[in-house]
Amino acid sequence: MDNKIHSVFVSLTETDQIAAQYVHWHQMDHMPEQFRISGLSWGQRFIATPQCLASRAVGEGPIGRCQHLQMYLFDDLDQVMPDFVALGRDLKAQDRHIANPNAPIQASFDVVATHAAPRVLVHPAAAPFRPNHGIYLIVEHVTAWTPVAQAAADELLDLPGVAGLWQVARPNNVGTTVVSIVYLDADPITVSPAIHRTWSRVHGLNGATTQLSGPFRSLFPPPAAWDGEYLDQRAATGRP
Repeated sequence: MDNKIHSVFVSLTETDQIAAQYVHWHQMDHMPEQFRISGLSWGQRFIATPQCLASRAVGEGPIGRCQHLQMYLFDDLDQVMPDFVALGRDLKAQDRHIANPNAPIQASFDVVATHAAPRVLVHPAAAPFRPNHGIYLIVEHVTAWTPVAQAAADELLDLPGVAGLWQVARPNNVGTTVVSIVYLDADPITVSPAIHRTWSRVHGLNGATTQLSGPFRSLFPPPAAWDGEYLDQRAATGRP
């Protein structure tokens, strides 16, 4: 079975003093509404906390200053985009909108490569749907580019805490913008140095300019939140 996801909408933003209000609005109001759209299969928000920013290996220009990442996974871009735009317009008309002009990337990207670590068992196409602690994000502008080689991906996927890797790409006026998304099932801060070292060593790109390379935390509860008292109480009471 092929990957049904063909496009990923990527929004990288930098926020100011409205950050808490902005995130609450997006998580509790704006993003839930998007799942009414046929062909929009998934969405998730990630935040570069102060610890993440301190661990960032590369942060150049406006993209390198971004703290917030939102991604939506589309089955069919041509099918989804008219409804996606129309819903945004309708919510804005209802005054359910917080503008954020600081978005150096806000566009759809083609899915060009998917990988999953053998230990996680899931198909590479399912990696984004697996609960995660966060991601390691790499944004590169390249003049000559091909997807990460399988051998290089395998070395990255062998690292502790690395569950999967997706690459998405979009042409720009001088080449291609490539976003590499490394899905993590361990603490992003802990695993970041090894990911940066490995990626830099195994995936050299001709004419590449890295603008962002660093960890982001997930806003969804990670697997560790399911352990301990909650699951123990469920087992003891027999309640779902």
